[in-house]
Amino acid sequence: MTTGHEIIRTPRYEQILAAAEQLARDRGDSYIGVEHLQLAILADRDAVPTQEMIGMGLDPEEIAKSLEATMRTPGYQTESNRARFLDGTTVDHNE
Repeated sequence: MTTGHEIIRTPRYEQILAAAEQLARDRGDSYIGVEHLQLAILADRDAVPTQEMIGMGLDPEEIAKSLEATMRTPGYQTESNRARFLDGTTVDHNE
């Protein structure tokens, strides 16, 4: 449903995107993926998702460590230039 109102990007949203981009750069990744966004959110103790995790008894730092460990595995590091969309279509950036 379209309300005709412009979606406003909050300062926290912009900060999370910037942090995700920096995380990708620091890792030497040539893209920003949801894993970078998740790490950026987990690092922000005031973010609503992080607060919810804490409220559920989860440790955001431990989740981040686990995610980072997964990102170091050979399966994760396999070169992939494909983007998959929600409708199942893919785009190969090498074409």
